[in-house]
Amino acid sequence: MTREMMKQSESIISLIRCPISGNRLHPADQDLVVKVNASISSGNLENRIGQTVREQLSGALIDESGTWIVPIRQDVICMVGDQIIENREW
Repeated sequence: MTREMMKQSESIISLIRCPISGNRLHPADQDLVVKVNASISSGNLENRIGQTVREQLSGALIDESGTWIVPIRQDVICMVGDQIIENREW
């Protein structure tokens, strides 16, 4: 998600919660998105239910505990619990 879209979406982001933890969400930094996309490219990333993630992220939200990554694809926030990615040491 572009920086401009994130600004416009801040009010929406403040209302939604992580579908897994129920925690508040905030935009993930670009370094994390780059690392997640590298793992996707190498075929080494699974979502919460063990499916290999194949589609690159245009951005991401992360819950306030830092545990769960909510994917953003083509500037659309994916709030489906099965698609959430567990944050790990990158």
